[in-house]
Amino acid sequence: MSTDLRPVRDAVPSRRRTRWPARIGALGSIASLLFVSLRCSAPQDGCCVATASSSAARPAETAPTVATAAPAEQRHEPIAPQWGATSKGSFTVGWSPVGGPVPVNEPFEIDLQLYSDAEKLVPLTGAAVRVTAWMPDHMHGMGRQSQTIESEPGRYRVRGMLLHMDGLWQLFVDVTANGKAERAEFAITLE
Repeated sequence: MSTDLRPVRDAVPSRRRTRWPARIGALGSIASLLFVSLRCSAPQDGCCVATASSSAARPAETAPTVATAAPAEQRHEPIAPQWGATSKGSFTVGWSPVGGPVPVNEPFEIDLQLYSDAEKLVPLTGAAVRVTAWMPDHMHGMGRQSQTIESEPGRYRVRGMLLHMDGLWQLFVDVTANGKAERAEFAITLE
């Protein structure tokens, strides 16, 4: 009596072999989605306050905005806008979070003020505005797309922002108007 000692995978020729790299890639994508959807479990709500910068210099030349945890009673105080110029200096952009500090891992809104001059005298109306955020230390951005609408001349409301973890973030404001497309950049550090 002879016994076949071949491995099972060779004994069953119709069995499909699994492509593990493809499955690992899919699992990595699922893990990323789960990570983005996790809620912050910090006991103090994980909210942060962005401090305003009075500098009107280019964003690359300004120091990052440092955010610190805010007590619950301070969360609804308005925050002064942080100002900067777009990459070629055609537009001036000011931004501030709506309703107080920027929360960690919770949706929030941004109030944008756009001007077509450095002196902030001529509001920029009818611009196409896109706002995104990028975390350079981790090489990823937000897990969602924001929506921007013009609420009044030169003022835009950005909805659907979510910075899902603390650390250094870059806020990108892409402005397209008057045949020009330029970007303003702001640094935010959430602690």
